[in-house]
Amino acid sequence: MPSLTFVLQKFQKPPMSLKQFMLRSEVLKLYRGFLRLGRLMDTPSPSTASAVHETNSKNANTRNLHPLQLEWISWVRSEFRLRQNTTEEELVRMMLSHGKRQLQEMERTILLATNRNSPSSTTKPDAENTTKIQDKTNKMS
Repeated sequence: MPSLTFVLQKFQKPPMSLKQFMLRSEVLKLYRGFLRLGRLMDTPSPSTASAVHETNSKNANTRNLHPLQLEWISWVRSEFRLRQNTTEEELVRMMLSHGKRQLQEMERTILLATNRNSPSSTTKPDAENTTKIQDKTNKMS
C-alpha cells in the first residue's frame, strides 16, 4: 500500500518559477483593483439598505452591498475564472496589459458617473508653486 506522502506528492503542483510568481502577483493585484472599483459604485440608499442587508445577511462578505455591486463582483470573478488556466507567459502579459487599460477606463467612467475625485490622481503643482519650492531649496543650499 502506498504511503500517504507518496500519494500527496503525486497531486502536488510543481513549484512556480520567479517569472510565474511575479505574473501571478500582478494578476492578483489587477483582480483586487477590479473588486475595489466595485466599491465605488452606487451605495444603497437608506430605504433599500435594510432590504439589501436582510437579503445578504447569510454571507458576511456581501453584507450591505448594493445589487449592482454584487453583480460586479460576480462578473469579475467569472472573467478571472474563465482565464485562470492560461499558462502561456506572453498571453498572460497581454491579458494583464489589456486588463489594466480596462480598469483605468472603468475607474474614470465610474468616478465621473458618481461625481467623485480620482483617488489615484495626484494634483500637479502649478508653475508658481514649483518656482517657490525651487527658490526655498536654493536658499537652503
